[in-house]
Amino acid sequence: MTNNNTSWLEEKKPILRLLGFFTLGIIVYMIFTSLPFFKENIYPYIIMMNSSVSSVILSILGYGTTWDADKILSADAQISIKKGCDALAPIAIFSSVLLAYPADWSKKFKAVLLGILTLLAVNIIRIVSLFMFEIHAPHLFDLMHLVIWQGIFIFLALMLCFYWIKSFETKAEDHAETE
Repeated sequence: MTNNNTSWLEEKKPILRLLGFFTLGIIVYMIFTSLPFFKENIYPYIIMMNSSVSSVILSILGYGTTWDADKILSADAQISIKKGCDALAPIAIFSSVLLAYPADWSKKFKAVLLGILTLLAVNIIRIVSLFMFEIHAPHLFDLMHLVIWQGIFIFLALMLCFYWIKSFETKAEDHAETE
């Protein structure tokens, strides 16, 4: 019986390692983002970055917006960017999966960096589109905000994970063939 348990554990070791490191990454994210230092000194700048960049894009598109801390304002609408509208959770999930995956650290670092930039850019697109929904179809705002964009973001984070993991495996196979 012990031999079977040992072989089962050895067989499952890679997935257990991945799950353990992923869980650790999410716990670190949750602890770090709940610290007063983060809430007072880092988070306001993340929100302001989202507000300011989104407002600039909306102004370029002709919406005449301004921003103030967590708000994007125009003569026609106003939205506030709050916790959960910042792309941090999808970034944490994406980063935790990739950092837990057994691949070369330089490849993982590149993938995490590009993935974070992608998720931040998509979040800006999300905020801009939500502002437009608030003006042009306010009856759809909550659906877009709470259902559609949430699903898109989760799907995108998972697809980015699959893309990079497949990329790691393909590069490893190519490397093995050249040796």
